[in-house]
Amino acid sequence: MPRFMPRSMHIVILLLAITASAAADVKTISNGGRGSLELKLDRTELGAEEIIEGRLIFQLDEVRDKFNTAYDAIRFNGPQLNIVFPSDMAAVPLEVKWRTTVLPTFGVGRRFELPFIIRMDPAFRALLAKSDDVYRLFADGSFRISATIESPARAAGEEVTKSQFPELYQTFVSQPLTLKINRSRVAKAIDDDTVKRMIAAAEPGVRLKIVMFYAQRGVLSKKDLAAEIESASGKMKAELASFWLSMKYPASELKFFTPSGQTIKFTGHDDPPVYVLVRPQQRLHVAFDVATLHHFRAADVDTPIVTKKQITVDMPRGEGVYEMYDQQNGKPWGWLLVHKDPESRVEGLRPDTRELSTKVVEALVKRDTNALKRLAAPDYDVELALKLTRFKLAEGDIRYHESTGTSNKVRTRLKINLAPAGKEPVFARELLLEFVLVGDELKLTHANVLDVQR
Repeated sequence: MPRFMPRSMHIVILLLAITASAAADVKTISNGGRGSLELKLDRTELGAEEIIEGRLIFQLDEVRDKFNTAYDAIRFNGPQLNIVFPSDMAAVPLEVKWRTTVLPTFGVGRRFELPFIIRMDPAFRALLAKSDDVYRLFADGSFRISATIESPARAAGEEVTKSQFPELYQTFVSQPLTLKINRSRVAKAIDDDTVKRMIAAAEPGVRLKIVMFYAQRGVLSKKDLAAEIESASGKMKAELASFWLSMKYPASELKFFTPSGQTIKFTGHDDPPVYVLVRPQQRLHVAFDVATLHHFRAADVDTPIVTKKQITVDMPRGEGVYEMYDQQNGKPWGWLLVHKDPESRVEGLRPDTRELSTKVVEALVKRDTNALKRLAAPDYDVELALKLTRFKLAEGDIRYHESTGTSNKVRTRLKINLAPAGKEPVFARELLLEFVLVGDELKLTHANVLDVQR
Protein backbone atom coordinates (compact mmCIF):
# COMPACT_ATOMS: atom_id res chain seq x y z
CA MET A 1 0.00 0.00 0.00
CA PRO A 2 1.43 3.44 -0.85
CA ARG A 3 2.52 5.54 2.09
CA PHE A 4 0.61 8.56 0.83
CA MET A 5 -2.76 8.57 -0.93
CA PRO A 6 -4.19 11.20 -3.28
CA ARG A 7 -6.63 13.63 -1.67
CA SER A 8 -9.45 12.31 -3.89
CA MET A 9 -8.87 8.78 -2.57
CA HIS A 10 -9.08 10.07 1.02
CA ILE A 11 -12.45 11.66 0.18
CA VAL A 12 -13.77 8.45 -1.42
CA ILE A 13 -12.71 6.33 1.56
CA LEU A 14 -14.27 8.85 3.98
CA LEU A 15 -17.57 8.82 2.05
CA LEU A 16 -17.59 5.02 2.01
CA ALA A 17 -16.96 4.95 5.76
CA ILE A 18 -19.80 7.41 6.41
CA THR A 19 -22.16 5.42 4.18
CA ALA A 20 -21.25 2.13 5.86
CA SER A 21 -21.68 3.69 9.32
CA ALA A 22 -25.09 5.12 8.41
CA ALA A 23 -26.19 1.77 6.98
CA ALA A 24 -25.14 0.02 10.19
CA ASP A 25 -26.92 2.60 12.36
CA VAL A 26 -30.30 2.28 10.63
CA LYS A 27 -30.50 -1.47 11.15
CA THR A 28 -32.05 -0.75 14.53
CA ILE A 29 -34.23 2.18 15.62
CA SER A 30 -35.05 3.04 19.22
CA ASN A 31 -38.39 4.77 19.95
CA GLY A 32 -38.62 6.19 16.45
CA GLY A 33 -42.18 5.09 15.81
CA ARG A 34 -45.44 7.02 16.07
CA GLY A 35 -48.66 5.05 16.12
CA SER A 36 -51.71 3.94 18.08
CA LEU A 37 -52.78 0.86 20.00
CA GLU A 38 -56.45 0.40 20.91
CA LEU A 39 -57.95 -2.33 23.09
CA LYS A 40 -61.52 -3.35 22.27
CA LEU A 41 -63.58 -5.86 24.28
CA ASP A 42 -66.60 -7.60 22.80
CA ARG A 43 -68.35 -7.02 26.14
CA THR A 44 -67.37 -4.79 29.05
CA GLU A 45 -69.70 -6.61 31.47
CA LEU A 46 -69.90 -10.38 31.91
CA GLY A 47 -70.34 -13.20 34.40
CA ALA A 48 -67.50 -14.65 36.43
CA GLU A 49 -67.63 -17.93 34.46
CA GLU A 50 -67.49 -16.38 30.96
CA ILE A 51 -64.36 -16.01 28.86
CA ILE A 52 -63.22 -12.53 27.80
CA GLU A 53 -63.10 -11.86 24.06
CA GLY A 54 -61.55 -8.85 22.39
CA ARG A 55 -58.99 -7.55 19.93
CA LEU A 56 -56.08 -5.16 19.64
CA ILE A 57 -56.09 -2.60 16.84
CA PHE A 58 -52.58 -1.40 16.03
CA GLN A 59 -51.34 1.04 13.41
CA LEU A 60 -47.94 2.61 12.82
CA ASP A 61 -48.33 6.10 11.39
CA GLU A 62 -44.65 6.96 10.98
CA VAL A 63 -41.18 5.54 11.66
CA ARG A 64 -37.99 7.60 11.44
CA ASP A 65 -34.41 6.86 12.44
CA LYS A 66 -31.98 9.29 14.10
CA PHE A 67 -31.03 10.65 10.67
CA ASN A 68 -34.73 11.53 10.15
CA THR A 69 -35.05 8.94 7.39
CA ALA A 70 -38.62 7.65 7.03
CA TYR A 71 -39.47 3.96 6.51
CA ASP A 72 -42.47 2.21 4.94
CA ALA A 73 -42.08 -0.97 7.01
CA ILE A 74 -40.15 -2.25 10.04
CA ARG A 75 -39.56 -5.42 12.01
CA PHE A 76 -40.28 -5.92 15.70
CA ASN A 77 -38.14 -8.03 18.00
CA GLY A 78 -40.84 -10.52 18.90
CA PRO A 79 -43.16 -8.77 19.25
CA GLN A 80 -44.45 -9.37 22.78
CA LEU A 81 -48.22 -8.88 23.10
CA ASN A 82 -49.60 -8.44 26.60
CA ILE A 83 -53.07 -8.00 28.07
CA VAL A 84 -52.55 -6.30 31.42
CA PHE A 85 -55.02 -6.74 34.27
CA PRO A 86 -54.82 -6.84 38.10
CA SER A 87 -53.66 -10.18 39.50
CA ASP A 88 -56.65 -10.30 41.86
CA MET A 89 -59.03 -10.38 38.87
CA ALA A 90 -58.13 -14.02 38.18
CA ALA A 91 -59.88 -16.77 40.18
CA VAL A 92 -57.88 -19.54 38.43
CA PRO A 93 -54.68 -19.64 36.35
CA LEU A 94 -55.53 -17.97 33.04
CA GLU A 95 -54.23 -18.01 29.48
CA VAL A 96 -54.39 -15.21 26.90
CA LYS A 97 -54.93 -17.04 23.63
CA TRP A 98 -54.19 -15.11 20.43
CA ARG A 99 -56.42 -16.15 17.54
CA THR A 100 -54.02 -15.09 14.81
CA THR A 101 -50.35 -15.51 14.04
CA VAL A 102 -48.52 -12.27 14.71
CA LEU A 103 -45.70 -11.71 12.22
CA PRO A 104 -42.74 -9.47 13.16
CA THR A 105 -43.02 -7.19 10.09
CA PHE A 106 -45.41 -4.22 10.21
CA GLY A 107 -46.13 -1.82 7.35
CA VAL A 108 -46.48 1.88 8.12
CA GLY A 109 -50.04 3.12 7.58
CA ARG A 110 -51.56 -0.36 7.71
CA ARG A 111 -54.18 -1.33 10.30
CA PHE A 112 -53.70 -4.64 12.12
CA GLU A 113 -56.44 -6.38 14.14
CA LEU A 114 -55.24 -9.00 16.62
CA PRO A 115 -58.13 -10.99 18.21
CA PHE A 116 -57.71 -12.81 21.54
CA ILE A 117 -59.59 -14.60 24.32
CA ILE A 118 -58.82 -14.90 28.04
CA ARG A 119 -59.74 -18.34 29.37
CA MET A 120 -58.79 -20.91 31.98
CA ASP A 121 -55.29 -22.25 31.32
CA PRO A 122 -55.89 -25.46 29.29
CA ALA A 123 -53.14 -27.36 31.14
CA PHE A 124 -54.78 -26.43 34.45
CA ARG A 125 -58.24 -27.38 33.10
CA ALA A 126 -56.94 -30.80 32.09
CA LEU A 127 -56.10 -31.55 35.74
CA LEU A 128 -59.68 -31.02 36.88
CA ALA A 129 -61.85 -34.14 37.13
CA LYS A 130 -63.98 -34.55 34.02
CA SER A 131 -67.44 -33.22 34.80
CA ASP A 132 -70.07 -30.78 33.66
CA ASP A 133 -69.25 -28.39 36.49
CA VAL A 134 -68.91 -24.69 35.64
CA TYR A 135 -66.07 -22.88 37.41
CA ARG A 136 -65.46 -19.25 38.26
CA LEU A 137 -62.74 -17.79 36.07
CA PHE A 138 -62.72 -14.29 37.53
CA ALA A 139 -63.36 -12.52 40.80
CA ASP A 140 -66.38 -10.26 41.14
CA GLY A 141 -65.94 -6.52 40.73
CA SER A 142 -64.74 -3.80 38.35
CA PHE A 143 -61.23 -3.98 36.95
CA ARG A 144 -59.04 -1.85 34.70
CA ILE A 145 -57.62 -3.74 31.72
CA SER A 146 -55.14 -2.52 29.10
CA ALA A 147 -52.69 -3.85 26.51
CA THR A 148 -49.12 -3.40 25.31
CA ILE A 149 -47.13 -4.32 22.23
CA GLU A 150 -43.44 -4.46 23.06
CA SER A 151 -40.36 -4.83 20.91
CA PRO A 152 -37.52 -4.98 23.46
CA ALA A 153 -33.96 -3.97 22.64
CA ARG A 154 -31.68 -6.93 22.16
CA ALA A 155 -29.05 -7.84 24.73
CA ALA A 156 -25.45 -6.80 24.10
CA GLY A 157 -23.86 -9.14 21.58
CA GLU A 158 -27.19 -10.58 20.40
CA GLU A 159 -27.42 -10.58 16.63
CA VAL A 160 -30.18 -8.65 14.87
CA THR A 161 -32.33 -10.81 12.59
CA LYS A 162 -31.29 -10.34 8.96
CA SER A 163 -33.98 -8.43 7.09
CA GLN A 164 -34.46 -5.79 4.46
CA PHE A 165 -36.32 -3.78 7.11
CA PRO A 166 -34.83 -2.05 10.17
CA GLU A 167 -35.72 -3.38 13.62
CA LEU A 168 -37.71 -1.01 15.82
CA TYR A 169 -37.33 -1.17 19.61
CA GLN A 170 -40.33 0.44 21.26
CA THR A 171 -43.35 -0.22 23.50
CA PHE A 172 -46.87 0.87 22.59
CA VAL A 173 -49.52 1.10 25.34
CA SER A 174 -53.30 1.27 24.99
CA GLN A 175 -55.72 3.35 27.02
CA PRO A 176 -57.28 1.24 29.81
CA LEU A 177 -60.86 0.00 29.77
CA THR A 178 -63.12 -0.81 32.72
CA LEU A 179 -64.39 -4.38 32.83
CA LYS A 180 -67.24 -5.30 35.18
CA ILE A 181 -67.52 -8.92 36.31
CA ASN A 182 -70.76 -10.00 37.98
CA ARG A 183 -71.21 -12.76 40.54
CA SER A 184 -72.26 -16.02 38.94
CA ARG A 185 -75.19 -18.06 40.24
CA VAL A 186 -74.07 -21.28 38.57
CA ALA A 187 -70.26 -21.23 38.69
CA LYS A 188 -68.37 -22.83 41.57
CA ALA A 189 -64.99 -22.02 43.05
CA ILE A 190 -62.22 -24.65 43.12
CA ASP A 191 -61.73 -25.70 46.75
CA ASP A 192 -58.31 -25.79 48.43
CA ASP A 193 -58.11 -29.59 48.68
CA THR A 194 -58.75 -29.92 44.95
CA VAL A 195 -56.00 -27.39 44.26
CA LYS A 196 -53.47 -29.39 46.29
CA ARG A 197 -54.43 -32.64 44.52
CA MET A 198 -53.96 -30.91 41.16
CA ILE A 199 -50.52 -29.65 42.18
CA ALA A 200 -49.45 -33.17 43.16
CA ALA A 201 -50.56 -34.51 39.76
CA ALA A 202 -49.12 -31.70 37.62
CA GLU A 203 -46.05 -31.80 35.40
CA PRO A 204 -43.20 -29.49 36.53
CA GLY A 205 -43.95 -26.56 34.18
CA VAL A 206 -47.66 -26.50 35.03
CA ARG A 207 -46.95 -27.22 38.68
CA LEU A 208 -44.73 -24.14 38.96
CA LYS A 209 -47.48 -21.89 37.61
CA ILE A 210 -50.16 -23.37 39.90
CA VAL A 211 -47.97 -23.20 43.01
CA MET A 212 -47.09 -19.54 42.44
CA PHE A 213 -50.71 -18.62 41.65
CA TYR A 214 -52.22 -20.16 44.78
CA ALA A 215 -49.36 -19.21 47.11
CA GLN A 216 -50.03 -15.56 46.23
CA ARG A 217 -53.67 -16.05 47.22
CA GLY A 218 -52.96 -17.75 50.54
CA VAL A 219 -54.25 -21.18 49.52
CA LEU A 220 -50.72 -22.53 49.94
CA SER A 221 -49.06 -21.58 53.21
CA LYS A 222 -45.43 -20.63 53.71
CA LYS A 223 -44.85 -24.20 54.92
CA ASP A 224 -46.51 -25.60 51.78
CA LEU A 225 -44.29 -23.43 49.56
CA ALA A 226 -41.15 -24.49 51.46
CA ALA A 227 -42.09 -28.15 50.89
CA GLU A 228 -42.56 -27.50 47.16
CA ILE A 229 -39.10 -25.90 46.95
CA GLU A 230 -37.56 -28.79 48.88
CA SER A 231 -39.02 -31.42 46.53
CA ALA A 232 -38.30 -29.48 43.31
CA SER A 233 -35.16 -29.85 41.21
CA GLY A 234 -33.40 -28.12 38.33
CA LYS A 235 -34.55 -24.70 37.20
CA MET A 236 -37.94 -25.11 38.89
CA LYS A 237 -36.19 -25.14 42.27
CA ALA A 238 -34.43 -21.87 41.44
CA GLU A 239 -37.65 -20.28 40.09
CA LEU A 240 -39.57 -21.24 43.24
CA ALA A 241 -36.73 -19.88 45.40
CA SER A 242 -36.94 -16.61 43.47
CA PHE A 243 -40.71 -16.56 44.06
CA TRP A 244 -40.13 -17.29 47.78
CA LEU A 245 -37.97 -14.18 48.06
CA SER A 246 -40.54 -12.09 46.15
CA MET A 247 -43.06 -13.09 48.82
CA LYS A 248 -40.70 -11.45 51.38
CA TYR A 249 -39.93 -14.77 53.06
CA PRO A 250 -36.39 -14.89 54.56
CA ALA A 251 -33.59 -16.21 52.39
CA SER A 252 -31.96 -17.72 55.48
CA GLU A 253 -34.63 -20.44 55.51
CA LEU A 254 -33.49 -21.76 52.12
CA LYS A 255 -30.67 -24.09 53.16
CA PHE A 256 -29.60 -25.43 49.76
CA PHE A 257 -27.73 -22.34 48.56
CA THR A 258 -23.95 -22.48 48.13
CA PRO A 259 -22.39 -19.43 49.88
CA SER A 260 -21.43 -16.89 47.22
CA GLY A 261 -18.54 -15.53 49.28
CA GLN A 262 -16.45 -18.60 48.51
CA THR A 263 -15.11 -19.85 45.18
CA ILE A 264 -17.56 -22.11 43.35
CA LYS A 265 -15.76 -25.25 42.12
CA PHE A 266 -16.74 -27.51 39.22
CA THR A 267 -15.04 -30.82 38.39
CA GLY A 268 -17.66 -32.19 36.02
CA HIS A 269 -21.37 -33.03 35.94
CA ASP A 270 -21.45 -35.93 38.40
CA ASP A 271 -22.08 -33.64 41.39
CA PRO A 272 -25.59 -32.28 42.16
CA PRO A 273 -26.44 -28.93 40.54
CA VAL A 274 -25.27 -25.83 42.41
CA TYR A 275 -27.65 -23.05 43.50
CA VAL A 276 -26.01 -19.71 44.35
CA LEU A 277 -27.79 -16.67 45.80
CA VAL A 278 -26.13 -13.41 44.72
CA ARG A 279 -26.87 -9.71 44.52
CA PRO A 280 -27.12 -7.64 41.36
CA GLN A 281 -23.58 -6.80 40.11
CA GLN A 282 -21.96 -8.99 42.76
CA ARG A 283 -18.66 -10.57 41.72
CA LEU A 284 -18.52 -14.37 41.84
CA HIS A 285 -15.39 -16.53 41.55
CA VAL A 286 -15.72 -19.85 39.71
CA ALA A 287 -12.95 -22.47 39.48
CA PHE A 288 -12.81 -25.46 37.12
CA ASP A 289 -10.81 -28.69 37.20
CA VAL A 290 -12.10 -30.71 34.26
CA ALA A 291 -10.54 -33.43 32.12
CA THR A 292 -12.13 -32.47 28.79
CA LEU A 293 -13.26 -29.35 26.95
CA HIS A 294 -16.26 -27.55 28.41
CA HIS A 295 -17.92 -24.25 27.49
CA PHE A 296 -19.23 -22.23 30.44
CA ARG A 297 -22.11 -19.82 29.88
CA ALA A 298 -23.81 -17.79 32.62
CA ALA A 299 -25.32 -14.31 32.63
CA ASP A 300 -22.94 -12.20 30.50
CA VAL A 301 -20.05 -14.72 30.56
CA ASP A 302 -19.41 -17.10 27.67
CA THR A 303 -16.02 -18.82 27.70
CA PRO A 304 -14.38 -22.17 26.81
CA ILE A 305 -12.90 -24.17 29.70
CA VAL A 306 -9.94 -26.54 29.26
CA THR A 307 -8.51 -28.45 32.26
CA LYS A 308 -7.90 -25.96 35.08
CA LYS A 309 -9.15 -22.40 34.95
CA GLN A 310 -10.56 -19.77 37.31
CA ILE A 311 -12.85 -16.99 36.12
CA THR A 312 -14.71 -14.09 37.65
CA VAL A 313 -18.40 -13.59 36.86
CA ASP A 314 -20.00 -10.18 37.40
CA MET A 315 -23.70 -10.57 38.07
CA PRO A 316 -26.24 -8.66 35.94
CA ARG A 317 -28.06 -5.59 37.23
CA GLY A 318 -31.46 -7.24 36.77
CA GLU A 319 -32.92 -9.71 39.23
CA GLY A 320 -33.85 -13.18 38.03
CA VAL A 321 -32.70 -16.77 37.57
CA TYR A 322 -29.66 -17.39 35.37
CA GLU A 323 -28.49 -20.83 34.30
CA MET A 324 -24.83 -21.87 34.53
CA TYR A 325 -24.64 -24.02 31.42
CA ASP A 326 -22.03 -26.19 29.71
CA GLN A 327 -22.67 -25.43 26.05
CA GLN A 328 -20.09 -27.98 24.87
CA ASN A 329 -21.85 -30.93 26.54
CA GLY A 330 -25.41 -29.55 26.73
CA LYS A 331 -25.68 -29.86 30.52
CA PRO A 332 -26.33 -27.37 33.36
CA TRP A 333 -23.84 -26.79 36.18
CA GLY A 334 -26.46 -25.09 38.32
CA TRP A 335 -28.36 -21.83 38.71
CA LEU A 336 -27.64 -18.29 39.87
CA LEU A 337 -30.45 -16.52 41.69
CA VAL A 338 -29.83 -12.76 41.44
CA HIS A 339 -31.88 -11.01 44.11
CA LYS A 340 -31.69 -7.65 45.86
CA ASP A 341 -32.56 -8.11 49.54
CA PRO A 342 -31.04 -5.50 51.90
CA GLU A 343 -32.26 -7.35 55.00
CA SER A 344 -30.91 -10.82 54.29
CA ARG A 345 -27.97 -12.23 56.23
CA VAL A 346 -27.42 -15.45 54.31
CA GLU A 347 -23.87 -16.70 54.70
CA GLY A 348 -21.79 -15.44 51.81
CA LEU A 349 -24.43 -13.03 50.51
CA ARG A 350 -23.06 -9.50 50.50
CA PRO A 351 -25.47 -7.00 52.10
CA ASP A 352 -26.63 -4.00 50.10
CA THR A 353 -24.75 -0.94 51.40
CA ARG A 354 -26.29 1.78 49.18
CA GLU A 355 -28.52 3.25 51.89
CA LEU A 356 -25.85 2.92 54.58
CA SER A 357 -23.24 4.56 52.32
CA THR A 358 -25.60 7.46 51.64
CA LYS A 359 -25.95 8.08 55.38
CA VAL A 360 -22.17 7.99 55.84
CA VAL A 361 -21.63 10.46 52.98
CA GLU A 362 -24.25 12.80 54.44
CA ALA A 363 -22.56 12.70 57.85
CA LEU A 364 -19.11 13.34 56.31
CA VAL A 365 -20.29 16.25 54.17
CA LYS A 366 -22.18 17.87 57.04
CA ARG A 367 -19.27 17.19 59.45
CA ASP A 368 -21.84 15.57 61.77
CA THR A 369 -19.73 13.81 64.41
CA ASN A 370 -22.67 12.30 66.31
CA ALA A 371 -24.32 10.90 63.17
CA LEU A 372 -21.04 9.35 62.04
CA LYS A 373 -20.49 7.78 65.47
CA ARG A 374 -23.88 6.06 65.24
CA LEU A 375 -22.83 4.53 61.90
CA ALA A 376 -19.28 3.57 62.91
CA ALA A 377 -17.76 0.65 64.80
CA PRO A 378 -17.02 1.39 68.50
CA ASP A 379 -13.23 1.65 68.07
CA TYR A 380 -13.30 3.74 64.87
CA ASP A 381 -11.67 7.19 65.09
CA VAL A 382 -14.51 9.39 63.80
CA GLU A 383 -12.62 12.66 64.36
CA LEU A 384 -9.73 11.45 62.21
CA ALA A 385 -12.11 10.34 59.43
CA LEU A 386 -13.70 13.79 59.34
CA LYS A 387 -10.27 15.41 59.20
CA LEU A 388 -9.00 13.18 56.36
CA THR A 389 -12.05 13.76 54.15
CA ARG A 390 -12.43 17.47 54.88
CA PHE A 391 -12.88 19.71 51.78
CA LYS A 392 -12.35 16.83 49.37
CA LEU A 393 -16.02 15.82 49.45
CA ALA A 394 -17.56 19.26 49.18
CA GLU A 395 -16.15 19.87 45.69
CA GLY A 396 -18.64 17.71 43.78
CA ASP A 397 -21.56 15.28 43.89
CA ILE A 398 -20.96 11.69 45.05
CA ARG A 399 -22.38 8.66 43.26
CA TYR A 400 -22.53 5.01 44.33
CA HIS A 401 -20.32 2.82 42.11
CA GLU A 402 -19.91 -0.75 43.40
CA SER A 403 -19.51 -3.01 46.42
CA THR A 404 -17.44 -6.14 46.95
CA GLY A 405 -17.03 -8.50 49.87
CA THR A 406 -19.06 -11.00 51.89
CA SER A 407 -21.86 -10.94 54.44
CA ASN A 408 -19.38 -9.99 57.19
CA LYS A 409 -17.17 -7.43 55.49
CA VAL A 410 -18.04 -5.08 52.63
CA ARG A 411 -15.96 -2.56 50.70
CA THR A 412 -17.94 0.14 48.88
CA ARG A 413 -16.62 2.58 46.29
CA LEU A 414 -18.34 5.87 45.44
CA LYS A 415 -17.24 8.18 42.63
CA ILE A 416 -16.83 11.93 43.23
CA ASN A 417 -17.78 14.14 40.30
CA LEU A 418 -15.62 17.29 40.24
CA ALA A 419 -17.24 18.89 37.19
CA PRO A 420 -19.48 21.98 37.59
CA ALA A 421 -23.23 21.46 37.42
CA GLY A 422 -24.45 20.91 33.86
CA LYS A 423 -21.06 19.79 32.55
CA GLU A 424 -19.83 16.31 31.62
CA PRO A 425 -18.90 14.44 34.85
CA VAL A 426 -15.21 14.23 35.76
CA PHE A 427 -14.56 11.38 38.21
CA ALA A 428 -11.07 12.23 39.46
CA ARG A 429 -11.60 11.00 43.02
CA GLU A 430 -13.27 8.10 44.80
CA LEU A 431 -14.59 7.66 48.32
CA LEU A 432 -13.68 4.27 49.74
CA LEU A 433 -15.81 2.97 52.64
CA GLU A 434 -15.33 -0.28 54.53
CA PHE A 435 -17.92 -1.92 56.78
CA VAL A 436 -17.83 -4.95 59.08
CA LEU A 437 -20.64 -6.85 60.75
CA VAL A 438 -20.93 -5.89 64.44
CA GLY A 439 -23.69 -7.96 66.01
CA ASP A 440 -26.55 -7.76 63.52
CA GLU A 441 -25.50 -4.46 61.89
CA LEU A 442 -22.84 -3.34 59.46
CA LYS A 443 -20.62 -0.62 60.93
CA LEU A 444 -18.14 1.76 59.32
CA THR A 445 -14.45 0.90 59.93
CA HIS A 446 -12.71 2.96 57.24
CA ALA A 447 -13.32 6.04 55.09
CA ASN A 448 -10.80 7.57 52.72
CA VAL A 449 -10.73 9.71 49.58
CA LEU A 450 -8.46 8.45 46.80
CA ASP A 451 -7.26 10.19 43.66
CA VAL A 452 -8.06 8.17 40.53
CA GLN A 453 -5.17 7.39 38.21
CA ARG A 454 -6.01 8.64 34.69
